Amino acid sequence: MTTGQIGGFWDDKQCSEKYSFICEKARPDITPPTKAPTPPPSQGCADGWTALPHFRNCYRLFHNVDWSQKKSWEAAQEDCISRGANLVSIHNHEEEEFLSVYSKGSAKWIGLRHNPTEGGYSWSDGTPLSHTNWGHGEPNNHEDREECVEMVSSNNGTFSWWNDLNCDAHQDWICMISKGKTPIHSP
Repeated sequence: MTTGQIGGFWDDKQCSEKYSFICEKARPDITPPTKAPTPPPSQGCADGWTALPHFRNCYRLFHNVDWSQKKSWEAAQEDCISRGANLVSIHNHEEEEFLSVYSKGSAKWIGLRHNPTEGGYSWSDGTPLSHTNWGHGEPNNHEDREECVEMVSSNNGTFSWWNDLNCDAHQDWICMISKGKTPIHSP
């Protein structure tokens, strides 16, 4: 395995190819740091919703093991709206890192969508597009049928990337609501 020059993504290579390498050895004179405990749920978020204390929004992942309960982009957006929320919009690296850990090991809809009339991408909540994290070769609008965007998180949540996808695909989704706002309990 190697990592690419840009983005650090893993790339499988032939075992006969020669590359530089790095070794790791524990030092007996140094105690490794312990991982900081997960902070308690932040104030200002309703039950089932989460955020970091200094975030302005609360988030909720709708993760369904059963495929029949996953939703298209439009249905996911409608579900969020029915709760008084929106599909998540991600505006910086810190927010994306938090959401990647929170939703690790899954692909889920975010509120970004291609706007063929005006060109480019826009957030469903109308906020400006200030951060992107496209995967290698994305967006590619494969077969001219990919207008919506998913965020894919690694199994341990340490990294994520965005991929354009057919809006009719059934995915998990993340809703976002302003802190202090009470979500509507959807049936």
